[in-house]
Amino acid sequence: MSRDLAAQFRAAAGAPSTTLDMERVMDRGRTIRRNRSVLVSAVAIVALGIGWYVVGKGPASSPEPVSPPTPQPSISRGVQIMPHTKGGNFKAYQPQPISGDYIADLFTPKLRMSIPQHWGWIMYGENYLLLAGPDSHVEIFDYTKVIDAKSPADQPSPLPSDMLSWLRNQRDVRVLGYRSTHVAGQPALQVDLQATAAPHFCVAAVMGEPPCAAIVSLVDGQKWTGVYANEISDWTFVTLDGHRLAIVLRGSANMGTGFDARTVATALAPFLDSIEVSS
Repeated sequence: MSRDLAAQFRAAAGAPSTTLDMERVMDRGRTIRRNRSVLVSAVAIVALGIGWYVVGKGPASSPEPVSPPTPQPSISRGVQIMPHTKGGNFKAYQPQPISGDYIADLFTPKLRMSIPQHWGWIMYGENYLLLAGPDSHVEIFDYTKVIDAKSPADQPSPLPSDMLSWLRNQRDVRVLGYRSTHVAGQPALQVDLQATAAPHFCVAAVMGEPPCAAIVSLVDGQKWTGVYANEISDWTFVTLDGHRLAIVLRGSANMGTGFDARTVATALAPFLDSIEVSS
């Protein structure tokens, strides 16, 4: 019996037809697909909301490691490193001309300074720096002890707590004047000194070993320097980064000519003001 004839007998007998209505089937399929799409979208929205809550509201996740910034050089534009070789001929007092902003990076601590025009440098190292001008020169050195006039120069004494009082009690030097100042932001003592006697021969970068009144011992403890005979020198005492430094303004190579540092100290004040410790 064919399917169509069997269907006719069932219809005549009042039995329900088993033939599917294809249009209804297709409509039902479209409805299921629409419902499935809505469900997927709803799940996606819920997942996004949960993610936002975890990131924005929930416990912070561990941050990713950040590389440290690359260190930048501390030397500003236009600042130069002072040459590491000996400059000029210190015995003939012929400095290597330099001027402008420099960092003496061999010196301890490293010092930055503005060197006046027509000046130059002669020599420098870890604890000694000599700059020379037309009629004067500046020495910067690290000192560790003092030379008491009552003791031999090769037997230095510990540093006094009050440098001014100690100088006033030295028989071979006279304090002509003093004032408080600042170097590299630190308090400093500036003193005008004159030798009343010159029983020693001081170590000097120029003119060999001139007669002087020794007052300070240099770092190695075997050399000393002080106030040269027949001149008035300007001494600035300051402590920078734990180092006791003396900045001394002296006469030119023609020592013993009655040089008076007070006549040029004002002109060199900007140099002192420019000194700072470089990182």
